[in-house]
Amino acid sequence: MSKLVKAIVYSGAIMGGAYAMMKLTVPTPEQLYERLPEEMKQEVIKHREERLKKHQLLMETIQKNVDSDRPVWDVQGFEQAKKGEKE
Repeated sequence: MSKLVKAIVYSGAIMGGAYAMMKLTVPTPEQLYERLPEEMKQEVIKHREERLKKHQLLMETIQKNVDSDRPVWDVQGFEQAKKGEKE
């Protein structure tokens, strides 16, 4: 076998093995959430709701800018989104 073929085969085996190891050892977000103590689960739920509100505000701001006739660099409304983020 030529050196190039060996290198490709070995590299593929190493990458495949590493990917399999990662899949076997890293927990999914659901598994991680199930292992959390109850008070931390409540905190995660609270932060998730805040994050969804911020994301919704950002998407509304982006949609308003997409629908406008202003140039791309003349973005408006992100100051309000940032203020909502800090609060």
